Amino acid sequence: VAPLLAIVLRRIEPTWNFTTWLLLVWVALITHSGLDACTVYGTDLFWPLAESTVIGCNVFIIDPIYTLFLLMACGLALIRPLSGRVWIFSTLILTISSLYLVWGLIAQTWIHQQSTDSLAQQGIQSEKVLVQATPFNTLLWRILAIDHDYYYEGFRSVLDREYEITFTKHPRNLRLLRG
Repeated sequence: VAPLLAIVLRRIEPTWNFTTWLLLVWVALITHSGLDACTVYGTDLFWPLAESTVIGCNVFIIDPIYTLFLLMACGLALIRPLSGRVWIFSTLILTISSLYLVWGLIAQTWIHQQSTDSLAQQGIQSEKVLVQATPFNTLLWRILAIDHDYYYEGFRSVLDREYEITFTKHPRNLRLLRG
């Protein structure tokens, strides 16, 4: 799709050449899909080659910190011409926003390890453990541990000092799905 959009945009705005438009459109499409893959909803990154959804859960679907950095870079690009100084500042802003996503992955991995350790210590067996960012931050994480008949829910902050995580047990009610 990127080449077709680049052709259209080049005809509408001939200031930039086809290669520049192609790069801009491609980067916009790829980064948007990549960001979607970082949320609990995920995205089909490899469709039609593979039909599995890529789900990262390392940022919430709406994260004001990440969005604020992107708005700053876009606002700067709209207000000022893309000179050397603006280009450097925009690159710095986008680097910080990307590092925020990396921080989310690191924090999620750390919380996941603590969660599996705490589940084992409490004698809770689980088939799957999902650790996802809570709304609007990457400091507090929601943990779902699923076994056959029950799921367990807990919350963990990267700032917590106590090691054990309190999990609440809920029935899955699988019989309702069977009709």
